[in-house]
Amino acid sequence: MAVTTIEELKAKKYIEISLPGWDTDDTFKVRLQKVNILDLASKGKIPNPLMGPVIELFKGKGPEPDSTEGLKLLNELSELFAEVTMVEPTYSEVKEAIGLTDEQKMIIYNFAIQGARAIEPFREKPAGDELNKHGDNISEKA
Repeated sequence: MAVTTIEELKAKKYIEISLPGWDTDDTFKVRLQKVNILDLASKGKIPNPLMGPVIELFKGKGPEPDSTEGLKLLNELSELFAEVTMVEPTYSEVKEAIGLTDEQKMIIYNFAIQGARAIEPFREKPAGDELNKHGDNISEKA
């Protein structure tokens, strides 16, 4: 097995994805970078009010959006992660131009806390719209 080259590592730094856009058939292409929560914390880039919730995220426990406070916290965390993960365009540029939708924020939030596997359902559209095929012995009414 060959040693991974620096060029191969650099190619893995960013990921380009298409997010749902602002209209029903619209998409929005963005370049994201992986977030390192420990690095953010050590550099003081996590605001103090969010440090506790970020520690809980690191433990695998996210905020529950079942109250006004939970929704507020989820929004603050999603904006923090959009800020640190969005490379091109930046979160500030999009926020100034149009702002992110809740759906876009949540996809980026999930990417930040779960990695690339969280965005797999949003990366490609299904290949076809054909109906599921039933076995020969199952009627179409089933």
